[in-house]
Amino acid sequence: MNIIFTNKGTGTIPTEELIQIFEETDSIEEIKSAVENGEERVFATWASVDMKDQAGELIPQERIIEQQEMLLERNGPISEDHTNRIIGQTLAYKLLEHPETKTLGTLHLSKIFNHNKLDDKVWGEIQSGERKGSSVGGFNTRFSLGKDQYSGEDVKVLDDFTHLETASVKDPCVPFALNEAYSVVAKSNI
Repeated sequence: MNIIFTNKGTGTIPTEELIQIFEETDSIEEIKSAVENGEERVFATWASVDMKDQAGELIPQERIIEQQEMLLERNGPISEDHTNRIIGQTLAYKLLEHPETKTLGTLHLSKIFNHNKLDDKVWGEIQSGERKGSSVGGFNTRFSLGKDQYSGEDVKVLDDFTHLETASVKDPCVPFALNEAYSVVAKSNI
């Protein structure tokens, strides 16, 4: 059991401490509890899950996880719906078994900025549940055919995927790439 530290008097968890908790535990429940008390606009989301997406494609999670350090080096951009509108940043990541699919997934700890009205709009949509999850964006140069271990269906495997951004989306292409938790104490508007 990890001890969760909070700012005295505010009941919130500073982002640096939240990142530490996220990195030290594999418990989804502990992560959710910590995120809900984050002092900034933070949320935990499955960036991707090892399963066939709505386009009939699969990105192996091992390939996604290989790309995470590069993604963070590029400041972990989060876009609104795969546009050039950057509304947030990935702070940390981990490879875990997804609780629903029992396949591997990449969990992100992310934050939404509070600089403008679009940031506020996206944050409000995350809070309301209208914006349900995430979608990885990038490019692929090689694929093969394979089987989806979750559904058993044939799938086009993106063998050389390069992850350049993560989008906050209303309807994730990967059905279980959903938001797990968001800060319920962070300020909503600029």
